[in-house]
Amino acid sequence: MKPTLWTLEERVIKNKLLRQNEFAFYLNVDSNRPSALLWGGVDKDLYEGDIVMFPVVKPHYWALELVDFRIGNRSLLGKKPTYLIVDTGTTYFTAPESIYGAIMDSFPEAPCSHVEKTYLPLTYVLRSGPSSTWDLKVSQETYMVGDDADNCMPAFMRLDIKKEFGPAMILGEVFMRHFFTVFSRGSGDLNEAKVGFAPAKLGQTPKVTSNSSFQTATSPEASLIRRER
Repeated sequence: MKPTLWTLEERVIKNKLLRQNEFAFYLNVDSNRPSALLWGGVDKDLYEGDIVMFPVVKPHYWALELVDFRIGNRSLLGKKPTYLIVDTGTTYFTAPESIYGAIMDSFPEAPCSHVEKTYLPLTYVLRSGPSSTWDLKVSQETYMVGDDADNCMPAFMRLDIKKEFGPAMILGEVFMRHFFTVFSRGSGDLNEAKVGFAPAKLGQTPKVTSNSSFQTATSPEASLIRRER
């Protein structure tokens, strides 16, 4: 697989500007604290446990193979190949029209106190190797959003991806506020591309120091760009 155009990422890799060919996002759940984009490494102070990596199967959108999607123990996917995309430019979770109605029927708007006690987790079953899968579990704390009246509603929108790249579901900004997310290119070859997740440490403040040209993370592996909110 070769890139059809030279993106910033491709230029960075070609010129060997990073210690590791990867970038990562920490989107802060606390709107009063900054978020961060890290280049060339990760900051272990921003996530819990280990980062689990998954092979990219369609490089155009960094798409992963989605083997199954479940609400509780109920599967909503058929046998047709489906993909999972992580996108900072999408606010909510998305689902194709074929299953969107079933998702919304499962999670009607309700008082947040009721949602916390009764709404089932989502499970995205992802291909992690040639013969292995891994369950990415997402609780109601992530996929439901509340308003000022303490009512919670599902953070889902209906979206059908173009046939050449789908069908696919998207994990958007709401998901990434709870999961530290890494995009890796390995040696630089698109065939080595992977996406990884780890539970985010909520409400952290990315630590940076200043030098002559940009801000850098206190972790020596990564350069960091902070986004003030």
